[in-house]
Amino acid sequence: MNDHEKELLRLHFINTLQCDADLFDFESEIDSSLTYQENKNILTDKMQLLKKDRFILSRPVIKEKEWIDIPLKKTKDSLLKQAFADKRIIALAGEKNTGKTNNIIFMVRQFREENPDVPIFSYGLPPSVQRYLSKFDVWEISSMNHLIKKKNCLIILDEFQKMKLNDRRFKDLQDEFVDFVYHNNVWVLLSSPNLREFNSVIGSFIERWMLKDVKLSSCINGSQLKRAIDSYKGSYRTLSSVSVPKDEILVLNDDIELVLRCGYVKEADSKNTNKSIF
Repeated sequence: MNDHEKELLRLHFINTLQCDADLFDFESEIDSSLTYQENKNILTDKMQLLKKDRFILSRPVIKEKEWIDIPLKKTKDSLLKQAFADKRIIALAGEKNTGKTNNIIFMVRQFREENPDVPIFSYGLPPSVQRYLSKFDVWEISSMNHLIKKKNCLIILDEFQKMKLNDRRFKDLQDEFVDFVYHNNVWVLLSSPNLREFNSVIGSFIERWMLKDVKLSSCINGSQLKRAIDSYKGSYRTLSSVSVPKDEILVLNDDIELVLRCGYVKEADSKNTNKSIF
């Protein structure tokens, strides 16, 4: 096989098989003693096997984008309304430093613009973030007891594990929490800085997942979160993970691939003023 045929084969490999040449040692797989067609057949067979085993997927890695400033504006449906739809308990999951808290703030601020009278309560947010959200009538709670008598409201639990909602020793508490949500017309958004807090206990009553960057290896084996990511085969899936830009949230919706775009809220970025010690 000559150099021209080798180049044709490389282009076929990238474009027709839809694979990233950087993720596969193309050069080592070419046997110059074989014909163009023989090499082509061998490469095709190997790539199909790799895709089947999910070592390489058919879509390229999504590169991280910088924050894009999206101004608040009235829309037909707020981002939170789109995220919840007909569900009551949803979760935002992602690795550390992927923009989760900033996304939540943007969605809450947008929701408040369109729903000025709906009570909103939060738990576990950083103090600087909570101070910022208090300007939008988001009230802080610090224990499960503070939920008593709350009705017709939105509740954001940023570190739900501190309320024992994922501890299998507190099943009665978890059952009471789910009953409280449905009996009192409450919507709950769960989040955590640690993906391993999303175990099978809390996953059993999470009705919809919203994703940032998530690696399968960061998830608890057997958890609903890991199964949800493992079954997702959309455009944000890459090598054993989901890769979502900071200004976007992937909602695992049964009907369509739903992506929410969130602007950057500089005033609420608690990590923006961190100084390097080096």
